[in-house]
Amino acid sequence: MTTTATDFTLQFEECRTIPETNDLYKRLFWDVRADTNTELWMTLSETHRRQMERLSIEVRQNVVDQDDDPNKIRPRTLRNWAASKGIGLARKGKVPMAIEQEYRGEHGLSPLEELVIPEVFPEDPVDEAPTETRELHGPSGKVIASVVRAWAKETGVPCGARGRIGPEVIRAYELAHL
Repeated sequence: MTTTATDFTLQFEECRTIPETNDLYKRLFWDVRADTNTELWMTLSETHRRQMERLSIEVRQNVVDQDDDPNKIRPRTLRNWAASKGIGLARKGKVPMAIEQEYRGEHGLSPLEELVIPEVFPEDPVDEAPTETRELHGPSGKVIASVVRAWAKETGVPCGARGRIGPEVIRAYELAHL
């Protein structure tokens, strides 16, 4: 009995999962004595590879994207578009909002809402402000992140619970504590 690539293909097409495909490959390898016939082994291996590729594409297509926001544009999409327009962007990092707005305008998407930081100024400057400001800054003179986050949460300024605090938030905090 001579086994051909078509025979292998028909058998592999019945497999629906990657483990099932691997098990069939191992079984066929010994059934057709592929260890003694290089040409047969190459045919079997190539058929196995094609089936694995087909299954991995199907798996990728069935994966549900947790971040399925229709308004969200992937950074890679923005970078590719910017490159096609001759706009230079860094390979990593946040894409500037102006670039995303331009992309949205060109593709007929709704514009992003601008980040509005409320202007918070004390009604009456208090004499104790310098002392209070000194207490809110660390020994190096920099603002203490936990204090800025607490202030931002209290005043409604958008600020992440972890990571770097944006310069606009720090500036708003400093302006509010002059």
